[in-house]
Amino acid sequence: MRRTRSSVHFIESPRQQSALAAPLRQEIIDAASAHGGPMSVAELAGQLGRPADRLYFHVRALVRVGLLVTDGERKEGRHVATLYRLPADEVRLKYRPRDKRNVQRVTAVVDGVLRLARRDFRRRMLSGDAMVEGPKRDTRGGRLKGWLDEEQSERLVRLLGEIHELMRENGPREGARAVAFTFVCVPVDVPGPKGKKKRK
Repeated sequence: MRRTRSSVHFIESPRQQSALAAPLRQEIIDAASAHGGPMSVAELAGQLGRPADRLYFHVRALVRVGLLVTDGERKEGRHVATLYRLPADEVRLKYRPRDKRNVQRVTAVVDGVLRLARRDFRRRMLSGDAMVEGPKRDTRGGRLKGWLDEEQSERLVRLLGEIHELMRENGPREGARAVAFTFVCVPVDVPGPKGKKKRK
């Protein structure tokens, strides 16, 4: 079922940004976002393929900083489980390039993202199931560099926006599998003619 995104919570407080430096907490936020509604720690554990008892500490830390909020309870077997959800339909990092402390915190979060990408790629390659050729290819890693003019840069922004919407529009369902898409997109200073630098 297609989900409609309406509200966005910007992650800009130092406490929230610092909390997300841990890759496992990023995974919890991703799982809550994909689920699209209240979920228990047991459901989180099932979605992440991790033991529930390893998640409680991180869930509590995310609740303390407001990146998860409690949303009622549900009976699961003989136990009553607390339910958690995001503070909005979507959460996004707030970038402040002129604030050195913000830069340090946001960079730490992106470092965690890249560690997750490295782990995901290695696991897939070692699984023996990676599809690396043909129209059903599902595994790829690499880095592309190109020189883009203003129009091409705007097109890249639009394409990344389309990928973002594609990845967020549906949650877990029969016939679908979880896919991780990780990217870093920045202009790069490279030497130009006569020692001048060109931005790429």
